[in-house]
Amino acid sequence: MIRILVADDHPVVCLGLRHLLNGQPDSTVVGEAADGRDALTQIANLRPDVLLLGLHMPNLPGLDTRRELADCIRTVVPGGYRLRGRAVTNLVTELETLVRSQRDAPVSRVQLTPREMEVVRQVVIGGTNRDIATQLGITEDTVKRHLTHVFDKTGVSSRLDLALFALKHLGLAVV
Repeated sequence: MIRILVADDHPVVCLGLRHLLNGQPDSTVVGEAADGRDALTQIANLRPDVLLLGLHMPNLPGLDTRRELADCIRTVVPGGYRLRGRAVTNLVTELETLVRSQRDAPVSRVQLTPREMEVVRQVVIGGTNRDIATQLGITEDTVKRHLTHVFDKTGVSSRLDLALFALKHLGLAVV
């Protein structure tokens, strides 16, 4: 199955592409983004096989998004790392800096359901949505819904931020 992310600021275009592509036996639209920044977030979270990208979008237009993706590919293919939109040479040092900055941020008591905690545990150990769905015996859509609720409750916006939050504030550890 070919997993496709559609990124365009025109909802009608997204709807039409979703309808067309989901009608094919070998493809599915796994997400939609309304601008370039949202597309980059969706790529990190959903890991699509194909990105259909509009060229004239707000908040990081398509051509700029393609440049950022190309830079990302050039960095990670030979074994490098990118974190928060930039290349990093020492991942451990960068993660320590992120943990320190999270430690200084005020946190209200977060109440997650037991299932949400299971999903968070799987994120911390690096599970993809597909991995989590298989491990917990639920659908990928259910995993996405749980992650949306967890992101809302914790105030984080990426899987990396969620993992750091969980390590610091929820008492989870990498096994």
